[in-house]
Formats: sequence, C-alpha cells, structure tokens
Amino acid sequence: MTQQVLISAIYTSENVVRAVSRSAVDTLILIGDRKGASTEVDQSIEKVRDKFAGIEISVIRESPYDMEQIASRVADVIDKFEDADISVNLTPGRKTQSFAQMFAAYSRPSKVDELFYQREEGGRTQVPSLSIDMNENELQALRGVLDGESTTQELHSTLDVSQPMVYSYVNSLRDSGYMEGDNQNLNATGAGRLISLLLQTD
Repeated sequence: MTQQVLISAIYTSENVVRAVSRSAVDTLILIGDRKGASTEVDQSIEKVRDKFAGIEISVIRESPYDMEQIASRVADVIDKFEDADISVNLTPGRKTQSFAQMFAAYSRPSKVDELFYQREEGGRTQVPSLSIDMNENELQALRGVLDGESTTQELHSTLDVSQPMVYSYVNSLRDSGYMEGDNQNLNATGAGRLISLLLQTD
C-alpha cells in the first residue's frame, strides 16, 4: 500500500487536525517556528502528537521568515520518499511558510501529488501544480555567480560553452528574475538563491 504523506506548517492545531482527520495519513511532516520561539506553536505540535499518536510525525523547526531554509528542508524531505503520495497543505502558518512549501513542491513536480488550501467550511481548494526548472548550463551559470563569478567572461572560463551561449544563459536568467546586473557585475537575486538550493544537478 502506498504511503500517504502530509506536509503542513502549523500555528494553531485546528487546521492540521482537520486536514489529517479527512485523509488517510501515515506520515505527517510539520513545519514550525524554532523550539521555544512560540508557545502557541509548541503547544499545537504537542496537541497534534497526542491526538494522532498512531501516525509518524516529524517536525521541521525554522524561523517562519527564512523561506530559503524552509524550502530547502521541505525539498529534502520530499526527496526521501521513493514511493509515496505526498500532499502539501498550504493553509496554516505564516504566508512565508506556505510560499516556501509551494516553491519546494514546484521544484519536485513529479513527487508531489496534491497542493491544497483547506477551507474552514469543509473541503479543499486544489492549487495548480507548476514546474520550476532550468537547463543544466543555466543552473551552473547561476551557481557560478553565487560562487563569486561576477562577469560573463568568468562564466565563459567555467562553462564548457561558447561566449554567445553564456550571454544567452545570462539573459535568460535575468529575464526569469534569477539574476541581475550588467555583464560585468552579475548578481543572483533572492529568487535565484532559492532556486539554486532547490534544483538538483543531474
């Protein structure tokens, strides 16, 4: 039988309890603030543990505003499941936590089966699944800039492609919002840093 996995941020316990109660969940991954940072979150996690003692529950503890770290850790969790139906609940917690979960899910489109918003009156609103992707050379160019290569000439020395192709990759990354600056002063944007963490190298 396929393992049923639910990933969800948590602040109060009610929404998580509602989502778990309406699903056949085997494994629950909670995303909460750092231990001790929020009494409400700590108590809510314990309430969920007490109510669903028969479910395997683990908790990702990060600042709710550290989207890069949350997204990276959620993507790592998703990667650990080889054969599972994975659902992501975007309803509870801070919006930044929901965005981070969504980005992680978009970076693993073949592994996430459902993204949803849990309505208070009952039922779920399905969130469309998208794919975040780029070709290998674009990813190498982005990571090169993150490693300190700030010009197209420096990238040309690193990438095994022609100079015109380097310009093409850089322009594509700029157009996508992952890179900024001119060809002599390139920088990765916040989105670029996040994508470089999430995307895997073949």
